Amino acid sequence: MNKLHIGLGQNSYDILLYHGALNEIKNQLGFLGNTKMCCIVSQNNIFKHHGLELYKTLKKAGFKVHIHIIPDGEVAKSTDYCNRLYEFLLAKNYDRHSLLVAFGGGVVGDLTGFVAATYMRGIPYIQIPTTLLSSVDSSVGGKTGINFGGIKNIVGSFYQPKLVVIDTNFLKTLPLDEFKAGLGEVIKYAILDGEEFFTDLYNDIHIINSSHAKLPQIIKRCCEIKAKIVEADEKETSGSRMLLNLGHTMGHAVEVLAGFKHGEAVSIGMAYAARLSNQLGHLSDHDTSRIIEIIKKSGLPWEVPCHLSSAALFKLIEKDKKQSKGNMNWILPHGIGDVRIHSIRQVDASYLIKVLKKC
Repeated sequence: MNKLHIGLGQNSYDILLYHGALNEIKNQLGFLGNTKMCCIVSQNNIFKHHGLELYKTLKKAGFKVHIHIIPDGEVAKSTDYCNRLYEFLLAKNYDRHSLLVAFGGGVVGDLTGFVAATYMRGIPYIQIPTTLLSSVDSSVGGKTGINFGGIKNIVGSFYQPKLVVIDTNFLKTLPLDEFKAGLGEVIKYAILDGEEFFTDLYNDIHIINSSHAKLPQIIKRCCEIKAKIVEADEKETSGSRMLLNLGHTMGHAVEVLAGFKHGEAVSIGMAYAARLSNQLGHLSDHDTSRIIEIIKKSGLPWEVPCHLSSAALFKLIEKDKKQSKGNMNWILPHGIGDVRIHSIRQVDASYLIKVLKKC
């Protein structure tokens, strides 16, 4: 069994990672005491493949189980579907000791976590990610949120799960495009970590799939990197956690305007950040090429679509939640394993347009 621990004082929790990890849930829920009511929040596509298995597991553990299905896609991360889940929990008499189970990808985890953080000022929840992207990134670290006003994740909270269960068996039913989208976040962690992980991934990324022997170790390494960063800066007070947003500033804007999957948009954002850093003199031509090449080898997109106007992109970027004091904060690589935060004043944004036109 692979078992990681996120050390955050009273908010600490474990990450279980192995094939068949779902079977261990019943032995991990002692924090609930005598309360035995839980709600599985999921989506149709994943629930039809694995939902019955989870339902039976929780029933055998003595829970009264309800199921709440939300639609696929970012549309579910809205005040509308947030309110629907509140109403469901109220109608079923959920109290502050009841459990929410986020069973799905990043959308399910973000919405469920936000509702858990705010319903009765906080109830326990656990994350059971079913996509590569949520396994390596969004299920770990306690960022929850919904979209509002056309801006991604602009409403949210830091609220840690009580447990994360990553069962690699779920990844085998992922559509290929969903799996590839998850590789965008994997590449991000390789750039953050350093040469060893990056080189290994660079050599193998074109053959990595949901059955590849190295996949569990890749997921574990990504979780280890994120755990270390989150432990050092849980709520982005020192700024180091912001490094996890590599590729997300441009990526979120592209995702909203062009409808890319999150991991696809992040891959475009990382290629853009590498070019921007190179333009500013921080990243060598060699490392710029390697970052773009690993994205290409993965089969992910690397260029901002030409039909997107710079005005529309930067209108969204200026509203990004990483902005502060009139400056846009960009996460830029200076090298593999050397990623830094740069504050770019809006009056100096000509750099951003110049790089965009070269994409």
